[in-house]
Amino acid sequence: TYLVKTKQELINSLTIAKRNDIIYVEDTCNLDLTGQFLKLNAGVTLCSGRGNNSEGALLYSNSLTNGALLKALFETNGDSVRITGIRIKGPSPDIWDHDLRRGIANGIRCKHANLEVDNCEIFNWNKWAIWLYYSKNAYIHHNYIRNTTLAGYGYLIWCGGMGGEMNSYALIEANWLEGARHCIASSGHWNSWEARYNIIMHKQFYANLDRHAGANNMGGKNTIVRRNMFYSNLRHFGFYKPADPTGMDTITQNFFKLKWNQAGGVDTITYENTTLYPQVRYYGNYFSDSGKVV
Repeated sequence: TYLVKTKQELINSLTIAKRNDIIYVEDTCNLDLTGQFLKLNAGVTLCSGRGNNSEGALLYSNSLTNGALLKALFETNGDSVRITGIRIKGPSPDIWDHDLRRGIANGIRCKHANLEVDNCEIFNWNKWAIWLYYSKNAYIHHNYIRNTTLAGYGYLIWCGGMGGEMNSYALIEANWLEGARHCIASSGHWNSWEARYNIIMHKQFYANLDRHAGANNMGGKNTIVRRNMFYSNLRHFGFYKPADPTGMDTITQNFFKLKWNQAGGVDTITYENTTLYPQVRYYGNYFSDSGKVV
């Protein structure tokens, strides 16, 4: 519907676009959006040509804000938004923890149902690269997401906040994830998420996947971790959960490039103590260094 080549054309198109409109950012564009916090209207697709003999347009921001402002470069302004084939770059390229006082930067903030983000490279956002504040029917797939490492945060994908109703579900599939404190993390709200067919590389600084406890001391509803490949070999790896879900946690058929730790505990793949955490189903995972299937 709209072919844009400049920052102002992009801003104008986002303002007037309506459901089923497509905003295509020309493949060779390199747009500085510093100082901008842009909204995507319901049913609008924002895209470029990543993978079509192109890296896709680069949209970047050097803005750092007060975390209390809850800002992101892109924020949904309605349901069924899609972002595809674009590179989205933040202001924090370092591969280690940052000083929170410097300010925070988020790439995409979802406040509505049915967000789809695919075929994007999203990087250098220090707090949350993709913030599923409302996680109902979100589909995050076939992206390369990296370098998000703010102390106390640093999540490539965060599922939590609104959308904590019992039927909320996000699917995180076939992404290449690296350089984070947590590649996927979530609140204790009553939402569910599934991570499958993802490749989780090196440069992880804490547990790869994390399910926080909420005020009710419950670890969300259902968490499904299946058929992912974990290459991280630091002390912190795998899946960490501090509380039981209201439903079930299932960790199955994953590939781990490390040895199985019989001791269990927070620094291992998951809790092995099924007496303390009975709502974890853990089976069919392969550990390459030992050749063990657990």
